[in-house]
Amino acid sequence: MNTADGKVTENLRDGNDCLSEGMKAFRRLKKISPADAPLIDQALSHVSSARELVLQLEADILKRTRMF
Repeated sequence: MNTADGKVTENLRDGNDCLSEGMKAFRRLKKISPADAPLIDQALSHVSSARELVLQLEADILKRTRMF
């Protein structure tokens, strides 16, 4: 596996982990109340991280496919 393939694989794994953690935090919410703000922030943080990784992955894929 070359370095680019490893980076794509790492980004996919990291994105999946972030989404998984975000979903876990979201599922812990029963009724949303002001006391749930830390869990909501945690879920949003994980989803935001996943979004950033997906955008980087998209850029990597587009960059690599332009070579062809």
